[in-house]
Parts: sequence; C-alpha cells; structure tokens
Amino acid sequence: MGQDTNRFTVEITIDLDEVLSNRFGGYGPDGEPIEAAPPTLAEAVFGAVVDKIAERVVALAPSDFYQGMQRLARERLEEVMSAQAGDMVEEALAAVITETDRFGQPKGTSRTFHEYMIEQIQTWLKAPTRDSYSGRSRSNAQNIIEGALDRKFETELRKAVEAGKAQALALVRERAAAHMAAAIGDLAEKAGEPRG
Repeated sequence: MGQDTNRFTVEITIDLDEVLSNRFGGYGPDGEPIEAAPPTLAEAVFGAVVDKIAERVVALAPSDFYQGMQRLARERLEEVMSAQAGDMVEEALAAVITETDRFGQPKGTSRTFHEYMIEQIQTWLKAPTRDSYSGRSRSNAQNIIEGALDRKFETELRKAVEAGKAQALALVRERAAAHMAAAIGDLAEKAGEPRG
C-alpha cells in the first residue's frame, strides 16, 4: 500500500470465478451465470472490488484507527450540535408567544420568549417570601441577597474563630511549656540539694 499526502493506493487481486459464483446464483446448464443480484456483470465486479478494498483497508488500519475515528466523529458532532444549539436558543428566545387561558383563548399581548422570561424573573424577584423565623415578609430578591450575605458572614466568622482558637492554643502551649520548664528546674534544684 503506497501512501501520498492526499491519497493512497491499494493493490488487490480478485478471482472472477469466486466473485461470479458469490454474486450470481451459480451457473445454468448452458454454462451461463444465473443472476440473483446484482443484475449485471459490471455491478458484480464493481461490488467485488469495493468489498476487497474495504477488506484491505480494514486489514491495514492501525489498531486504534476506529477508536480515533469515533473520537473525531464525536468531536465533530459536538461542534455541529454546539453551533446549532446556539442558533436554536437564539431562535427560541426570538420566537413570539402569546399566553392563553385554560380554554386556549389568547390573553395579554404577544411578546418574544426572551421578554417573557425577563418578565417572569422580575415578577418572581419582586414576589414576597415569608420568613418563617421572624415572621416578616420580604421579596425573593431580598431573601437571596440576605442569604448570600449570611453565608459570607458565617464563613468569615468561622475563619476568625478558627484563627482565634489557633492563637489561644499557641498561647496555652507556650505558657504550659514555661510552667513545665519551671517545674523541671525546681525538681532539678531540689534533687541537687543535700538531704539532711
């Protein structure tokens, strides 16, 4: 198999007796092939050539060739789908919609889906949320902001408490070490005194 940068050549050998016996339903009493399918000799030979080329390419392909092809195909599909998904989202957001009541009758004015989504988000953010702890009412937006601030404050407070604990522990260790050194020094002095 010779290879060029843009093409390759495959050399194959075809046994026409084998091709014809496989492609046709055998030979009749007059020695002529009984056609099954395909109907012409040219199509039979062409089909045999394609089959042999395919067999040869498969035999010569590296072991990871098909995995690489699958990976490339998947990547290409993802590229195409990503591009199409962006277009689909843009189309969906630009689509004009009209709300209907439970009977299917239009209500309100027609607007794009993008406008509808913004309106729904704004309505939800302004809607009241009941605070079960204090009994006070505030908007969903206020609830989200206060929750985020509370979590941030708790995180910072936790860090400060941990730092304070570490400082206190270091101070306790330092004082304990000083007391131990003093106690050991006293014991050493008493051990060096004559008994009497």
